[in-house]
Amino acid sequence: MDDVSAQLPRLLVFLVIGLVIGAAASYAYVNSTVSSTINELNSKIAQLQDQIKLLNQTIEYRIGVTLPLTGHLQDVGGQWRTVVDMAFEDLNKEMQKYGIRVKFTPVIL
Repeated sequence: MDDVSAQLPRLLVFLVIGLVIGAAASYAYVNSTVSSTINELNSKIAQLQDQIKLLNQTIEYRIGVTLPLTGHLQDVGGQWRTVVDMAFEDLNKEMQKYGIRVKFTPVIL
């Protein structure tokens, strides 16, 4: 019996050392697995944020309009220019009203 009781502290020390080594190995394995998963998720989040930025951008379309700004119809051309500007302004307000991220810009030639 004395022989077993003399060995007991030694067995307990080996048991504790084994538990510490096992815990450290488990922590290292789980940490590397979790770390790679977190890196993958961060990469996907960055991609989604880039896509959201693209979706939130307003797209601008330029539309050419030919008006008689010189010559005999110069007076009428000036009035038409005002009408074109007002029409584009109204159109852009409607786009904003419905949440459509598009802007139309007249290019008067």
